[in-house]
Amino acid sequence: MSLRRARGFTLLEILLVMVILGMSAMFVTIAVPNQNAKAEQTEALRLGMLVEILSDDAIRRGEDYGIYFDQSAQPMSYRFLILTADGWQPLEHRLAEKVTMEKGMAMSVTVDGFAWQQKDSLFEGDDSLFEPSRFEQDEDKIEPPQVLILSSGEVTPFEADWLEQGKEESQRWFLRVNELGKGDCWQGAEHAPQ
Repeated sequence: MSLRRARGFTLLEILLVMVILGMSAMFVTIAVPNQNAKAEQTEALRLGMLVEILSDDAIRRGEDYGIYFDQSAQPMSYRFLILTADGWQPLEHRLAEKVTMEKGMAMSVTVDGFAWQQKDSLFEGDDSLFEPSRFEQDEDKIEPPQVLILSSGEVTPFEADWLEQGKEESQRWFLRVNELGKGDCWQGAEHAPQ
């Protein structure tokens, strides 16, 4: 009598295949971006890259740029400006057009402790130099930017964050731009990872 070995897979072979499939699925899940965070991440990366590009361009061309964040607009928007002999003018470049947030996208901006955030003692009353009431006489007058991108290479440091309406706080994206115009993006925590 000869012993015939039964044909089929051993338990070890089946477990090995399951482990390989599980690891493959994990890598695919990690590699495919989270569609829920995509809009916020895109906005954060776009602004960070545009600031870096304009910072390099400001040094190369010897021109001063700025960013005006219109926080009163619904939805919020921002636009890039250039300083000319006639004052601040909209920057006319296809990369630096006015950016309006998508409906339902909340954006907030914090500029690091500069004079226009404090009471201005040079003017009478409660108005400061950068209050919108100073510009109400001339509707065509462009308000000055809150963030400056100077030809000397300096940039007004600021932090911005994005969150789509109805999403969890852990899906909030942050952008912090330093004095040299370099931006750091991260998700989910208020403080940048070290």
